[in-house]
Parts: sequence; C-alpha cells; structure tokens
Amino acid sequence: MPAGFFKCQEGIDAYNKVGKEYDNTLDDNRYDHILKVTANSPHSARNIEVVRAMVREIADDGNEYIKYDVHEVLYDAIGAWHEVYKPNIGTYPIPIVQPTIQMGANMTSSEVVNGPVIRVDTGYLIPFSPEAADKIHAKCNDVSQRERTQYILKRGGARRITIKNYADFRDKSFQELETGKSSTLQEPEKSKSTSRK
Repeated sequence: MPAGFFKCQEGIDAYNKVGKEYDNTLDDNRYDHILKVTANSPHSARNIEVVRAMVREIADDGNEYIKYDVHEVLYDAIGAWHEVYKPNIGTYPIPIVQPTIQMGANMTSSEVVNGPVIRVDTGYLIPFSPEAADKIHAKCNDVSQRERTQYILKRGGARRITIKNYADFRDKSFQELETGKSSTLQEPEKSKSTSRK
C-alpha cells in the first residue's frame, strides 16, 4: 500500500482488480499487531478514538467528499495503552498500471497484460453531505485544546483552508467557505450620488 493511505478493503480490491498484490505498509502491520494484542481486553472501555482533522475536499471528478484523520488509543489486557494515528480515512489507493505485451511460447502469440504500477490515484468513499459529516463529527473534539479537531477545506492540490467551526464546515457551501463570501447574499447597492450643476 502506498504511503498516505490506511489499509481498507477497497484499496485491497483495487489492487486485486489489476492483478497486483496489496502490500501492507509498516503502519498497517503495526495496527494489525495492536488490534491483536488489545483484542478482548478487559480495559477496552478505556479505549479512545478522536477525529483530529476532518477535510471537505473537491476531488478531480468535481464532487465533494469527506476524509478524516483519527487518533486512537487502545488498551491491552494488562492495561497498557497503544497509540496509533490513522490518516486519510475515507480514501483508498487506485493503482494505475502500464500495459505491456507478453509474448507466448516460441514467440508465436502475444497478449496485453498489466505491467508495473506507474502511479496511484485517490478513490473516495464518503460523498459530502451534512448527514455524513454529522456521523464523523460524533467522534470530534470541539472542547479541549489538546486534541481539538481541525475542520479543513481543500480543492485538489490547492492550499488547505482552516474553517473556524463545525457549523460553518457542515452548513455553508464550498464557495462560501473558500471565498469567505456568502453565495446567497448580494452586495448592497451603492447609493447613487447626486451632483449639482
């Protein structure tokens, strides 16, 4: 799995679709290990999962999606805690392969096969809606400064814009948040000045 993505079934399926093996990252392996050592823990009631950042993003297809980062603390059977940071939940890698020609036996036939992965595109799982945002917001922290959730607006490769509060992130249009102007309010008409002749 390429860096920047966290293991999910959709990513595994995307690799299988082009005949490539999905390779766990070190973070994937570490998280799998943490899940094993904390399984059936009598201290699981102490587990913590906090959304550290929620991003409202316009993807290359022009649609809005949500992705988010999670800070998770899991406790094992002896009460020791294991901490993990899971980035970009709600996205998955789509490997793009280079087609190559494979020659058959005795060079009498050939077929086009999937060659190496030449780039990795991003797939999105959570179309933006206020309802989808609310489900994720249930794990956000708008109170404590230490783990306060950031709300972020992003368009493709453009810069990230931090949104001050969840209500604006959820309810305002992308254009309003991006420009700082309301798309529903018009500029007041300037009063015409009267000149004396």
